[in-house]
Amino acid sequence: MTKLNRDDELLTVKEVGEITKISKTTLYQLIEDGKIPSVRLGRKLVRVPKEKLYEALDGVLSGE
Repeated sequence: MTKLNRDDELLTVKEVGEITKISKTTLYQLIEDGKIPSVRLGRKLVRVPKEKLYEALDGVLSGE
């Protein structure tokens, strides 16, 4: 899980799917594998910090 800053905008998995055009099932697998940074709020709520998502996507696109 990712450390959260006070002003981070948090996205739901559905919102991340709308941005990336990746299915929720695949997103949950990428989150579980640590390829997409996330924070867990309680037992079931998973959120993705928007800035960390874009950093992760930049890394994938640049081949890191």
